[in-house]
Amino acid sequence: MKKILMLMSLFSAFTCWNLKGQDMNFTKTNYKYVDAQSGLVLRIKPDANSSKIHTLNDKEAIMVFEPKGKKVTINGKEGYWRKAYYKDKFGYVFDAYLKDYTNAQDKQIVAEKYAANYYGVRPKSGLYLRIAPSQKSSAILLMPYRSAVMLMDNKSYGEEIIEGKKGHWRQARWEDKVGYVFDAYLTKNIND
Repeated sequence: MKKILMLMSLFSAFTCWNLKGQDMNFTKTNYKYVDAQSGLVLRIKPDANSSKIHTLNDKEAIMVFEPKGKKVTINGKEGYWRKAYYKDKFGYVFDAYLKDYTNAQDKQIVAEKYAANYYGVRPKSGLYLRIAPSQKSSAILLMPYRSAVMLMDNKSYGEEIIEGKKGHWRQARWEDKVGYVFDAYLTKNIND
């Protein structure tokens, strides 16, 4: 019995520690702007020959994540491939053509723009990300309480009342999975 209680408390401590990194602190994300007159290509894979998703214009803002792989040289410039998010698309960009914001106010404006797409999971029991916009649809996974969910667009995929809560089915991304969530169980308030 003592072993079971010890395992349960260790699991609980690990779960709480693991969720801290997923709390809705979006200001830790790295925002940069494109510094290339011909623009910068967002690609499907971290490879210059990979298919193009979108070309960003010079001076456009983009959200980037930690560098992937080793430093490489492309067209005489050294840099890293970074996973990136632009509008409703994830892909990879070569960071040699990115610059940091030096103005704190500009950085905050960009952070707020991207954070507007993120919501937190409200139910303490978590929320299912589903294959289709229906409660009867199979679950892809259970997203933990207070984890950050990115809504892909403002489009509603049907209005419903579930357990007395009126809401809409919305396409969403959680980590690398895309599916549908019922937005009545999402919140902008982390203390909700």
